Amino acid sequence: MNLGINTFHVVDRYGLDEQGEYSPQNLARSVESIVREMDLRIIELFLDAGSQRPDLMGDGALRRLKELKEAENIRFSAHLPFKYLDLSSLNEGVRKLSMECCKRAIDFGEELDVDTYVVHLTGAEVRCLYADWSPSSPYVLNKLLEETIMNAHKSLEELTRYVDPRRLCVENLYPADFSDFECVVQELGTSVCFDVGHLLLHKKNPIAFLDDFADRIRVIHLHDVSMIPVESGKVVRIDHQTLGTGELDLSRFLKKLEGIQFDGYLILEPLNGSVGRKSLEVLRQHITKI
Repeated sequence: MNLGINTFHVVDRYGLDEQGEYSPQNLARSVESIVREMDLRIIELFLDAGSQRPDLMGDGALRRLKELKEAENIRFSAHLPFKYLDLSSLNEGVRKLSMECCKRAIDFGEELDVDTYVVHLTGAEVRCLYADWSPSSPYVLNKLLEETIMNAHKSLEELTRYVDPRRLCVENLYPADFSDFECVVQELGTSVCFDVGHLLLHKKNPIAFLDDFADRIRVIHLHDVSMIPVESGKVVRIDHQTLGTGELDLSRFLKKLEGIQFDGYLILEPLNGSVGRKSLEVLRQHITKI
């Protein structure tokens, strides 16, 4: 397996760093910090920010990232834009704009010889289709889901004409059920990004998912799901938590990866530096014991 991490220093779709500052070099600075502080050379670029701040993927940023890639022997994956976008939107204007943002990100990634692109097939619209509180008729919801899947297929098919489908890794999401969109992946011959935390939110078995899609998984997003206290004394299950603090049986999961001889990218996906550093320490300790 090839261990890496995402550019977690770029903390939101506006390209701000962890101190709330913006610079067109924030992606490059994140890469520099990961190499220097974590000694990792496989990095997943968070390209969502570039759809909001185009200069984050401008000539200056591209030039610096190319320099780092060559000097440090880095391999890049990339996460295509997804916030406020929706490749499966039933609003054709939103769907087309989402496609344009993804294509611009791919153009940027191709300049860096990005290996794989992680794709979210659905956005916020799909949430009501899986919600218990949805007031719509089940017949209406089923019809809307069918149309959503059709639009996801249309968008992904267009992307496969833009880049080799094997380099497009469709991510399992929450609350969308991956099984509803599996047909799109199978028909178009794309790869899969297995997000472990998202699957745990569905209360499904990560080992079973590996068995089902071992031949298609090229990228794994690794993070834990923990019970976190919120207001009014309530406790909720939250993903993107530090490895070893939640529901994931990390030792069993890593042994399974070794058993299937997984040779794709194992990408830590923290949302901040503290979780990233602690998760990397935990992961390295487990890997040495296998």
